[in-house]
Amino acid sequence: MKKILAVVMAFAVSAVSAFAVDAALGVRGDVSMNLGSTVADDYKMDGNSSQLVWGGGFSLYGVIDFYSTDQFAVGVQPELGIQFNNGVKQKKNGMTLTITNNTFEIPVFLTMKYNVTPNVYFGGGIGPYVSFQMGKLKAKYEYSNTSTTTDCSSKGAAFGLAFDFKSGVKAGSGYFVFDVRYLLNFNPTKVEISDKSYDVFTRRALTFGIGYEVKF
Repeated sequence: MKKILAVVMAFAVSAVSAFAVDAALGVRGDVSMNLGSTVADDYKMDGNSSQLVWGGGFSLYGVIDFYSTDQFAVGVQPELGIQFNNGVKQKKNGMTLTITNNTFEIPVFLTMKYNVTPNVYFGGGIGPYVSFQMGKLKAKYEYSNTSTTTDCSSKGAAFGLAFDFKSGVKAGSGYFVFDVRYLLNFNPTKVEISDKSYDVFTRRALTFGIGYEVKF
């Protein structure tokens, strides 16, 4: 009986240790580029040449590992962030149309992490996000030496799925974190003109980020 009790206790301790919650807080900044974004028919220039639109952003995040061992961890990573200059750019016959907006982002990742050494880890995550328009959408027309910028009201939220690949390197009391993400919106950004709603573009973006996180 004592041996059975000892085995049960040992199993319980190992299980509690494995599922003990580890947590971290972090901050990250990124550079983004549109990659695969699509333009709605109302704003599409037939025969156009799509161009890159560069942007950036920053976010605060937390990591909660609900399962962890010495080498492997599974957890969740909620974030609050801002992305600047999302958009699309088209060129045709000397005319350029650039459409951009800024958004408030709330993603939640399911994460996995593998500790290569005590000082280096690799990991990744996948999860949904919701993106809210900040301010007005800007449409800039350029032709020859002239340009015109129009601000348009935009309402509603965009929903999507984000993919994240990252690595962390021990530095002081925390880790420098480097990541690459792909943002895939499911529904388009819309504008409202004369009480009517129009689709504008659907974001697809690649981001390159760097940040710092501290466990506690």
